Amino acid sequence: MRTIHRSVAACAIALGAALVTVPSASASVEPAKPVPTTSTGGVTTQNANGCSEKTCIDIDGNKLYVRNVTTSTHPVSGARCYHIDWLGHSKGVSKLHGIHHYQTCTPTPANQKTLWSNWYANKNFPNGYKVCVHWRVLKKGKGQHWTGIPGQPCETIHK
Repeated sequence: MRTIHRSVAACAIALGAALVTVPSASASVEPAKPVPTTSTGGVTTQNANGCSEKTCIDIDGNKLYVRNVTTSTHPVSGARCYHIDWLGHSKGVSKLHGIHHYQTCTPTPANQKTLWSNWYANKNFPNGYKVCVHWRVLKKGKGQHWTGIPGQPCETIHK
């Protein structure tokens, strides 16, 4: 199986960026390394990636098999916690539903320019399945509530 790994480097990457790896319910923070990227517009024999506003998505896989889905966004000033929703729907269905969720309250260093998170899907999806990602932030202070970070990029998985 030929697979080429690409990053969501389309969103501003800086040497001070961090990578949040989400294998299941735990996370780790590591330095991120900038990697060249191109957009394919869908998963075929290569990966797919794209950005919407401040949020990016990168799908690593081959045809209908998805190894992992990486997402990135920019940190929000005063953030206490971040929540990431991976959403999806089958071809012909218009309503998105949650397929994976993750939340972290790890402090963000002041010089960090990009937040990253990976979902290791390691599974096949139906032909035409759309995968999207949406980030929310909980800020410090009184009257706390979750606020969406601009952008909800999507990619369609197909043969």
